[in-house]
Amino acid sequence: MSVAYNCRMKRRDLTKEEKEIADNLKRIWLSKKKELGLTQETGAAKMGWKSQGTFGQYINGTLPLNTDAKIKFAELLMVDVTDIDPSMSVPAATPTIPLLDLDVVGKWIPEGAPHFVEFKARIPKPQGYSLGSKAYAIEIEDNSLGDLAAQGSQLAIDPDSPPEHGKIAVFYLPDHGETHVGVYMSRAGKETLKFLDGSDSISLKGAICCGKAKVRLAEEL
Repeated sequence: MSVAYNCRMKRRDLTKEEKEIADNLKRIWLSKKKELGLTQETGAAKMGWKSQGTFGQYINGTLPLNTDAKIKFAELLMVDVTDIDPSMSVPAATPTIPLLDLDVVGKWIPEGAPHFVEFKARIPKPQGYSLGSKAYAIEIEDNSLGDLAAQGSQLAIDPDSPPEHGKIAVFYLPDHGETHVGVYMSRAGKETLKFLDGSDSISLKGAICCGKAKVRLAEEL
């Protein structure tokens, strides 16, 4: 008579500290997933994992988080790694913001939250400046801003900062499905976006502000 044995090893329980870290991650995940437009499947893909199984086990506290996973989750959820594991007193990863194509910005901001869209790259977040959690960067592809921002320069845009007369800002025009960056002008109740290459200004009636430019090459604008 043969006897079948179940040789599957039982997974160990998480320690008290590991459970607290898992609880932190789950709390952040639940509060940020809608804002970032994430599901477990898309999150796993962004983190380079082939399936959402491991992702779900980390979120639900059945698998202890290793250092690499903590860093990846912090980058995915746009938080400091110490928010997940307070014992990591020195951030393991440099804070970054996404570098977006201008036409993608229209998908990023209009509904009031940064949807998780495809980005060109992630670049170091400028230090010493107050930038909100929805901050992003764009690269200027023409000479429409003249000396304010030459072609090829990068601007950090903060959607939490309202546009300011005479300053660079980004606006989405829903009627045309276009996003433009220019100099915001507000006179006698009329708002326009001005360009410095001779192009006609654009009326901002019905437009959605996608943020004010705050940093150019580590310089305040």
